[in-house]
Amino acid sequence: MSATSLVVGNRAYLAAPFDALQVIDISDELHPRLVGKNSIAGVGSLAVYEEKLYAGANPDGVIIYALFQDNSSLVRLEATSRPNAGLFRLSVEGPLGRSVRIQKSTDLKSWSDWQSVILTSPRTEIFDSDALNVKQIYYRGLVP
Repeated sequence: MSATSLVVGNRAYLAAPFDALQVIDISDELHPRLVGKNSIAGVGSLAVYEEKLYAGANPDGVIIYALFQDNSSLVRLEATSRPNAGLFRLSVEGPLGRSVRIQKSTDLKSWSDWQSVILTSPRTEIFDSDALNVKQIYYRGLVP
């Protein structure tokens, strides 16, 4: 299985079967720069529709991402382990000192506060052992 790539504006999206989905800034062709990535490996195909990146991923089906935007004030949540690993791990990234309220939902309608995090490093990891007890769970970060 070979790598898949897609160019949208000044961004190249590169998906390798056994590596992370990578976002590369190609505005300077002589000096391409990695500006983002997602740790979920196994993306096989990429498509863009209405400002969203659709990534075909086995065995997960389709993963939908917002197109990458270079904004250093954004807060980002990323799953860094799968629930079947015994403990669900989530990383929170953003500007140092930023306060982030993490919420959870099982239906995307009702949200409950779960944790508050103050970012003291560029990447803060939090763990959720309760994620193993539900069929599906969603997270979001709110910034005051």
